[in-house]
Amino acid sequence: MARYFFSIRYGDRSLPDSEGVELDDGVDLRQCALYLAARLRAGSPLPASRFPSCTIEVSDPQGELLLRVPVPAS
Repeated sequence: MARYFFSIRYGDRSLPDSEGVELDDGVDLRQCALYLAARLRAGSPLPASRFPSCTIEVSDPQGELLLRVPVPAS
């Protein structure tokens, strides 16, 4: 198992994930980030026009960015 951090970035602002989550080896991090992005969009009162620059950033415990996934506009 490894710990990964799923932070939210909006433009130059960041909402860091300070706790992270432990996931089994072989888990598809992109699928996890896409799921989080969809949940974030579905639960937000913000208009869709505010989401084009919003992303989920996945990093490892050393802070290395592993991938970035956009939050869907709808």
